[in-house]
Amino acid sequence: MTTTRPARGLLAMLAVLALLAGAWPPPAEAQEPARGIDEACANVGGFDPGFDDLGGYSDAAREAVECLAFYEITGGYGDGTYRPGLAVQRYQMALFLERVIDYAIDDGALDAPDEIVDQGFADVDDLSAEAREAIDLLGTLQVAQGTSEDTFSPNATVSRVDMAVFLTRVQDLLAEGSYDTTEEAFDDLDGLSDERFAAVNALAAQGIAQGVDDGTYEPFAEVRRVEMALFLMRHLDENVASGRLSPREVPPEGDPEPGQLDDARIGDALTLATRDGGESTVTVEEVVDPAVPGRSIDEPEEGARLVAVR
Repeated sequence: MTTTRPARGLLAMLAVLALLAGAWPPPAEAQEPARGIDEACANVGGFDPGFDDLGGYSDAAREAVECLAFYEITGGYGDGTYRPGLAVQRYQMALFLERVIDYAIDDGALDAPDEIVDQGFADVDDLSAEAREAIDLLGTLQVAQGTSEDTFSPNATVSRVDMAVFLTRVQDLLAEGSYDTTEEAFDDLDGLSDERFAAVNALAAQGIAQGVDDGTYEPFAEVRRVEMALFLMRHLDENVASGRLSPREVPPEGDPEPGQLDDARIGDALTLATRDGGESTVTVEEVVDPAVPGRSIDEPEEGARLVAVR
């Protein structure tokens, strides 16, 4: 029996086509391992913010939340919880990022803007003064804009891709272009804008952003408060390790901690210990709802904790 064999040229062509089919689209590069936070949190020591709802989370997640509180970027809720599983709302994101920026300004790594421009959003009147100021600061520095010309959508949730964009914009304030990369870490970023695509890959290259087990990033999934803590603390750690920021020092004993001044009321005069060992008298001008940080209340219920003194 005669057996017909394909021509050698045809075999070669089939082999090339098979290789091309297997190589397109090009696979994403392996992402960098998650960076630690040891350098930024070197002085945490025995600091304990007292959050009682972090059980069941990884050591890395708990340490990130606790260190974020050590940096006074979060104070948690008035009932002693952090609520790690809640999605981050845009006004909360603004508060977190404002405090990161303020830390960099206080540390001398960043110049404060000459003027903070009122962004004129019509949907932020119910927020606390601190939250409104945070939104105006981020708008002034072009870190976060509104969802329309006159709205910020403060209660909308923050997506993982938007978090990456906000953080890379903050990074460009500290050191423009320092996170630029040509690496592509995830397989599900097609269709994103150039800025969004670059932001996710930039944070992945630094070990700040991590994907899920199947090699995807899930860019439009909501950011949970525990993830926000990991994003922010890894970002701070990279900047401390690079010498752009200093690690936070332990505050002097007797310095008032957020949320510890019980039963204060608007108009009350309070005597507080100062960092140099003296005393200072302040007047309470705003009390923030302990159940919803960022929202002011005029008549707090008995036992409400003061979390804003102005």
